[in-house]
Amino acid sequence: MDSQLRKVLLVFSALILGTYSLAAADLVQPEILAKPKLKAKDSWVFRINDRSKNGETKERHVGLSIVRSSANSVLQSAKAADSSKPALEKLLGADLSLSDSINGQTVVVHKPFDFPMKIGKKWSVSYEKENPTKSLKKHAVELRYEGIGWEEVSVPAGTFQAFKIEAEGSWRDEFNPTPMTVGSATQLDKDGAVIVVKNQKPFTPATITGKIFRTYWYVPAVKREVKSIEEQFSSDGSLSGESTWELESSQVDGPGNKK
Repeated sequence: MDSQLRKVLLVFSALILGTYSLAAADLVQPEILAKPKLKAKDSWVFRINDRSKNGETKERHVGLSIVRSSANSVLQSAKAADSSKPALEKLLGADLSLSDSINGQTVVVHKPFDFPMKIGKKWSVSYEKENPTKSLKKHAVELRYEGIGWEEVSVPAGTFQAFKIEAEGSWRDEFNPTPMTVGSATQLDKDGAVIVVKNQKPFTPATITGKIFRTYWYVPAVKREVKSIEEQFSSDGSLSGESTWELESSQVDGPGNKK
């Protein structure tokens, strides 16, 4: 029997018996997820919990909306709830990816979705910034993504069947040399005043590395993730930061996928 026909018969049987469940619903989830058709005024409100390495958690609420869209990009507006500051507008890829100018080139630095998506699909993001701060010589990130499959997820906006994406990777920081005092001596200047002369030599801190883990739950009808968890770990394996986004509400126009 054709596999697609078998799925239809299973769901139909469940409906007849009055036992249609989320398990049966899983059988009819699309095998391939196309890129969403984002439109102006599509909007979402997220509850965000940021947890620091000392365990403190801060809650905030952010509204996102599409200002305009084209075949290759979208202009997204972000505004914190109850904030008097104007919304921050940022240009993203049509797949909601984020790029940055690194060493004179435009590089993708954030890509939670790689359409068309399906179970088992893999993609990666890697970049290396030179001298991002005065003390850092290089900051490098490498992430490997994979489409895992469908599962139920509950957020303030409701319960959804979502496509789960997991990412695992690492970060690396290389440092610039810094002066280090190795000794000092006193001497008199020409007027007889005492001055202290410090002896310094360059010192380069050791390179440090850590791990990154990210999980996203994407819902086609919502046109984006309804939940995400991003974690970063320090070189000793301790949690240095975690951010959890959960959808509170959304207003989207038209179908979630391009035909």
